[in-house]
Amino acid sequence: MALPRHRFLVWLAVHARLLTQEMKMRLHIQDDENDCCLCDEQVETNSHLFEHCRWTKKLWLEIQKWTGVSVYAGGIQQVLKNIKKKHWRKFQKEVIAACYGAMLYHTWHARN
Repeated sequence: MALPRHRFLVWLAVHARLLTQEMKMRLHIQDDENDCCLCDEQVETNSHLFEHCRWTKKLWLEIQKWTGVSVYAGGIQQVLKNIKKKHWRKFQKEVIAACYGAMLYHTWHARN
């Protein structure tokens, strides 16, 4: 149900393949700023950007209010496992997973 670009970005995020500031440092790519550009608190890592960032947490809380569903509990893989474990219809699982994928995609888009 999710858009292909959202599914691809979720795949990249699950496998830690996004070019975050931490990844740039590992690849020895020079950059002046290493802090998260959304919250300016920590070094931008995959886990910070999608799990611990204030901006992302606030966005996910708004999505939870809108959908009335709470599945956010840790990392990307844990959220996807929580959705899969729920005793919902397949359609409900797909809609919530699509919302989560869209949130990850738009977080990455806002970061860029």
